[in-house]
Amino acid sequence: MNKWRHPRAIESEYVRSLRKIARELRHQVNEQLIPEISRIHDMAKGRDDAVEEGDQDDTSWSGILAAILLAILGSVKRSPSYIVVIGIPAASNEAMGGNTTPKSVESILGNTPSNGRAGDSIAEYADRVNVFNLRQMKRAIKAEYGNDEEYAQRESLAGLLKAWERENLSLIRSIPDDYVTRLQGSITRAVNQGMDVRELRDLIKSTYDQPDHRAQLIAEDQIGKLNANLTRYRQQKAGVREYKWRGVLDNRERYVHKEREGRTFKWKEPPYDGHPGQPIRCRCWAEPVWPDRDNVKLN
Repeated sequence: MNKWRHPRAIESEYVRSLRKIARELRHQVNEQLIPEISRIHDMAKGRDDAVEEGDQDDTSWSGILAAILLAILGSVKRSPSYIVVIGIPAASNEAMGGNTTPKSVESILGNTPSNGRAGDSIAEYADRVNVFNLRQMKRAIKAEYGNDEEYAQRESLAGLLKAWERENLSLIRSIPDDYVTRLQGSITRAVNQGMDVRELRDLIKSTYDQPDHRAQLIAEDQIGKLNANLTRYRQQKAGVREYKWRGVLDNRERYVHKEREGRTFKWKEPPYDGHPGQPIRCRCWAEPVWPDRDNVKLN
């Protein structure tokens, strides 16, 4: 059996890139919010009316909290760790919080490649997974039909790759956005419940691992999904109609996926949770059921 490999090295690098954003978020909370908790608490203590989430003005403690959290978001989205992953062309005012000009982007990054990409951008990760997957396809074809056979892809995968990039742009933006929204709600409820300053600080620090865990989940899930979608696309274009479900078979694998081991599925009739690699954090892969040589499409 010729195993269709998983791009683990690329996945690990993507995890590291996204976790840098999570660390920057934690750093900005420490720098901008933690020192202001005493002031926010004192202002809230001096008022008799509790504040509902979303009910705030610029001079209230809730308004000051909202302004600090907005500043934190701006700082994160102007940081190199965020800009590099998003990529210079995608790092528009909308993507970065609405207050970043092209000049300020350049001042943060310094010299960047002439194509506008900066190192570990989303687009570059998509390209790397694509090259990795193409290598697996060529290796599998030679193993099945002999070393004289060559696979030449004629159709562009730009649409598939761009869709993945757009999805990842949205997911990466959600790391700081969702965290700050949840944090604002948690602090508001805690203040209304009468927590003291020490308890408020402990509450905030207890949330520090949340963006880190989300970053890791996004990176691991999305690299696997892209690899799986490229596998499906290439196998179908080559004339493969069916595959055998293959898994890692360790204690992390879903029980239902272990039950599918070795079973044959049609590409046009996916299981209820998707083809191998498509469910969240799925590490399974599709072993192609190759057609005979006369029916395979290698070009």
